[in-house]
Amino acid sequence: MMEKSKNELIIITDFDLDEPSGAGYNRIMCYATALSESDISIKLISSKYSYKDGISSYAKSSNLSLLKGIKKINYKATFEDFHIYRIYRFLKESEKVLNLSLTEGTTRVYYLYNSTFVPTLLCLIYYKIIRRRRLLIEKNELEIGIELNKPVDSDNPLKKFVLLFLRIILLIPSLLADLLPVFYSGLIVISSSLFKIYRPFTKKILTIPILADQEAFNRFGNGEKVKTGGPLKIGYFGNISEKKDGLFSLIESITLTKTEEIELFIYGTGASYDIRKLQKILKGIPQIKYCGLINADQVPKRLIDLDLLAFPRPQNLQTKFGFSTKLAEFLFSKIPVLTSDIGDNKLYLKDNENAFIIRSSKKISTDLLSKKIISIYNLAPVELRKVGYNGYLTANSYFNPHLYASTLRNFLFNVGSV
Repeated sequence: MMEKSKNELIIITDFDLDEPSGAGYNRIMCYATALSESDISIKLISSKYSYKDGISSYAKSSNLSLLKGIKKINYKATFEDFHIYRIYRFLKESEKVLNLSLTEGTTRVYYLYNSTFVPTLLCLIYYKIIRRRRLLIEKNELEIGIELNKPVDSDNPLKKFVLLFLRIILLIPSLLADLLPVFYSGLIVISSSLFKIYRPFTKKILTIPILADQEAFNRFGNGEKVKTGGPLKIGYFGNISEKKDGLFSLIESITLTKTEEIELFIYGTGASYDIRKLQKILKGIPQIKYCGLINADQVPKRLIDLDLLAFPRPQNLQTKFGFSTKLAEFLFSKIPVLTSDIGDNKLYLKDNENAFIIRSSKKISTDLLSKKIISIYNLAPVELRKVGYNGYLTANSYFNPHLYASTLRNFLFNVGSV
């Protein structure tokens, strides 16, 4: 009897598969969850490994395997995306290993989850042009937006000038990285803004919004997490910077409330320059505490003691075209979320109904934000709980991976010829 035909999805990343974490890895796990009931086998390979000397396979779930090369490649992080020979060798070595387990009748699709210039270009050349494979890519942010938002991590004027000059140089490959996806066999984008950019150049495009693992964050029953008096405890999880999630505006806004009954707990890391700036600001402000970086699996446990989750994102290319993964995760927790109306947030969130929203701008208005925080503090516990639970209902209606199972499967394997 002939074996039933199978579908195989090879996801190409630059993740450390020994300690997988972060929004990108969570996104891939959501895809695996969505496709878990289909005949698709997902294999995740990473350019951090050499596949020349063999691999060890680790089954992360029933249909997702992490293929770790026996030897991990150690290299300096500086300009790592320009390691042309290393990345091209990784593509060839991993293909040889993957072909050893390829069975007759299997339809294989390649999917790049890394949008920087050299990997995007080399995958296009190797898989689509040389190997004639079906190759797709995901865009969840603009690389040029990420580059513009990187901090200039120095107090030294000369070093600062050099870093600014290098940034100008690096804008060129970032721009090219944002252009190359239109030549792929298919493109998945995370936001409507990205869809509008790429749609005129390719018909093979699909929008899948932010997704989250509901079970990991849904720890609070039917919204019974209620503020019962005492300080309003706010949590911030993310990069220690202003440009991405508005942290320093959030801190200033809390100090403007002139009350110690509003506390802020900050989790995350960032450039050393911004960490020093944060530590300097927090001296003499006991109600705001920097708790450092924690593992992703620890985040749901820290949410239990919080009354509000905040990230008032300002307007810039990164925030306008991206879509924050933690929004879906926070909404699933049933804890109310305070954010801005940037990007696709306004498509799903309405102020005082399923979240708390402030108007976005290039610079967050700390006066308006402080007034918003005070108004939240003055809400009755039942109203706070209602907003949090409505946020959960919104997440379950739009950001649950299972909602996109058939759409994702059909797009990946019926996207058309190469």
